[in-house]
Amino acid sequence: MNKLTQEQLDMINRLQPFFKEKTGGWEHGDPCILNGIEDVYCEDCVGDNIYDSIYKKAIRVPKAYDWKNPERGLWCMVDWTKFHQELYGPDGDIAIYKVPFIEYNEEMGIPIKDHPLIVSDPFTALLKTLCDQEGV
Repeated sequence: MNKLTQEQLDMINRLQPFFKEKTGGWEHGDPCILNGIEDVYCEDCVGDNIYDSIYKKAIRVPKAYDWKNPERGLWCMVDWTKFHQELYGPDGDIAIYKVPFIEYNEEMGIPIKDHPLIVSDPFTALLKTLCDQEGV
């Protein structure tokens, strides 16, 4: 887990109920923030220790993509029937559109793309998409 920005932390905090619903209980090695310390991996918050008051305050930080359990990663939490993403521009930015992202413009007489959300960091792009999806 890289150092998180304040913007990422704000989105992660708003998404905590959603993350808890999607990931269920803690699993050994889950990334989290504990007592304000980043880069902590949940080693003791499984089994009986999940009820320990220290870990009740842990902030879940799902991986962008969890290779072991894909449904526990941000990528698989996004409802991709509601969003479309593509690379944007020469810098490799990510454009995220709400579906349908191409609509026919009566005035211009041509199909046009909706205005995307442009983000340079994939982790932030997934967080912003999930905030939009969940309305938080």
